[in-house]
Amino acid sequence: MTIMDSHQKTFSYKDPHFPVRMVRMQGSLPELTELHWHEELQFTICKKGHIEITLEGHSVSLQANEALFINRTILHQIRYASPDAEYLTLNFSEDILSFHSDSRMDIKYVKPYTYSYHVTGLLFNNHTDWQNDILQHLYRIFDLYTENNLNCKEYQIAIHLVQIWLLICTNIKESITLTAQPRLNKNQLVAIQSMLSFIYEHYHEKIELKDIAASGHVSPTECGRIFKSFTKLAPYHYLLHYRLQRSLDYLIHHHHLTVTEIAIRVGFNQPSSFIQQFTEMYGTTPKQYRLNLIASQKN
Repeated sequence: MTIMDSHQKTFSYKDPHFPVRMVRMQGSLPELTELHWHEELQFTICKKGHIEITLEGHSVSLQANEALFINRTILHQIRYASPDAEYLTLNFSEDILSFHSDSRMDIKYVKPYTYSYHVTGLLFNNHTDWQNDILQHLYRIFDLYTENNLNCKEYQIAIHLVQIWLLICTNIKESITLTAQPRLNKNQLVAIQSMLSFIYEHYHEKIELKDIAASGHVSPTECGRIFKSFTKLAPYHYLLHYRLQRSLDYLIHHHHLTVTEIAIRVGFNQPSSFIQQFTEMYGTTPKQYRLNLIASQKN
């Protein structure tokens, strides 16, 4: 996966001529993805445990055998909510559903939903037959995706995706009534995307509230309101959380760096402040977190 300058994510597919990507995620607390968005459609399926997904300020809880459809360009974030959490993510281009641009399927059944102001995310479980069918199609896609040298593999995956979309289109009114949330103000969406991009690019530098607000072309007061709407956090606290999240990557993958060096790399002027904030958030010091990780890998 690569990140564009706007911090809209774009995916690297195994086969650029078949834009489908499926990943199995399994980890432990407190890992989470950064708040991001992308053009591809996405299904996230919780296989085990419990995960929480934030969709433009709305929190959705997924238990085992529940799935969430995330529409294109929707700001979202996934967090492990239980230590045994395991989930699958399926990203794909809507072109697979349309067959070709400006087709009748594209005009009548795809674009009206993927470009809808009201469809942010749709939740599916096994309580009704048609939703259970969607879950089974998703699991089958994962099985097909991980098989090698399978004849007509791409056709089989595409057929399952189209069958899922047919089920959604057939039952969309029920889905919207149960799960969909209208998107927030478009100007706010543009502002939060710009401000998040600024934080992701400059988190290691000295940043003040006025800098974040200026990147979104809003006042500091409006900046605070927008961050509260989307992230439930004040801008500074979101920046702090992101810095600490980035520090996990250094602790896990860059063993040659000291805690002091990591603190500076993620934007803390004082290592003592980094250690204090890290301990408050994760319940252990950065050094102990790294030692625990190394010990678990040896076992």
